[in-house]
Amino acid sequence: MRESMTLAEAKLFAALSDQSYKLPKFHAQHVVYPFIVDFVCLEKYLIVEVDGKTHEKTNDSDAIRDNELARMGFKVLRFTNGEVIASIEEVLRQIEFECNFRKSISQSVTFTKKIGRAHV
Repeated sequence: MRESMTLAEAKLFAALSDQSYKLPKFHAQHVVYPFIVDFVCLEKYLIVEVDGKTHEKTNDSDAIRDNELARMGFKVLRFTNGEVIASIEEVLRQIEFECNFRKSISQSVTFTKKIGRAHV
């Protein structure tokens, strides 16, 4: 895990934390075992990744990772550093759309008392 955020990540995290956007809570550099993701909204099972130049060579491993996270129920949105820096409002609109579209985990999970397992 990195000790500090990139400029793009810091800019996005500041926007995600800004109450005026009325987004649900996002956690930065959060463990979604076995991965560490840039940002996650646990309520909406939504992950936001900000990709720098290092991701240009890791498209295959990113796709495998995204597929594994999708199997766990997460939606992964990916943005480049450039998109975040140059078009933060558009990035936030896309995140807001997904937050509004996806059900909250409390709405989509029911618990069965007899066997004690969650059903999504």
